[in-house]
Parts: sequence; C-alpha cells; structure tokens
Amino acid sequence: MTKKSLSEHASLLSAYRDIYFRLNTPVKWSAFSIVTAYNPRSIPLPQTSNLRHQIQLQERVQLREWKAVSLLAGNRDFTYYEPSLAILLTQSEAINLAKDVEQNAIYWIENDGLWLLPVLMPRHYAEYLGRFSPRCQYT
Repeated sequence: MTKKSLSEHASLLSAYRDIYFRLNTPVKWSAFSIVTAYNPRSIPLPQTSNLRHQIQLQERVQLREWKAVSLLAGNRDFTYYEPSLAILLTQSEAINLAKDVEQNAIYWIENDGLWLLPVLMPRHYAEYLGRFSPRCQYT
C-alpha cells in the first residue's frame, strides 16, 4: 500500500469504528446484522446510484423473507450517514449478502455487543466496538 492508500485505509477504519445509528424504534432481536448497499467498496457514488443499490438490497431481503428494519448509520452528529437495514439473519448469511452488494464491512450485533466484521477487507479481523444500545438514537 502507498502512504496515501494507508492514510485513506486508516481514515475508513476510523469512520467504521465511530458509528452511530438512528432508528424509529429499538430492534428487539438478540442477534442481527446491519448492512447497507451505499458506496460499494467504499467508492462514493452519486445519490441516484446509491438509492438504486439500496432498493435492490431491500428487494433481495424481501425475496429471502428476512425480517428487516430501516435505519441510518452515520457519524455522531449525522452530518454523514448511509441508509441501512438491520436484518435478522445468520452471520454467514450477512457476510454473503454484504459480499453480493460489495461492502467492505458490516456490523454484527449480538446481545447488545457491536462488532465490526470485515467482508472485503483482507488482513482484518472482527473487532468489538462496545455496546450497541448507547450508539442508538431514536426518532
């Protein structure tokens, strides 16, 4: 990796770690994943492309008959966020789904523990980020 790509990579990981969620109501499942289809491989796309990808993700989830809740995942003040889905599925199903929509990583929540799981990020391991509930805001 070049110095520039190392810096971009570190910045990306920092953003992934400093995550907050905005939901209408609490998610009551004990284990679930949070997945987005925005900005595949962390390459910024126009809003219209991102919306199309997110609709395709929602359709795929509906076709599989997985339970899902819409939410926003973003920085602390939500000046940046991506529409996402909390989805009731297994961890391996979540990783495969994220691969299909070309996401670098997903969030896995289990018993209020928040994990960052790499998907398309070689040489990275699952990372515990703390409790999920303190990172949630309800509207």
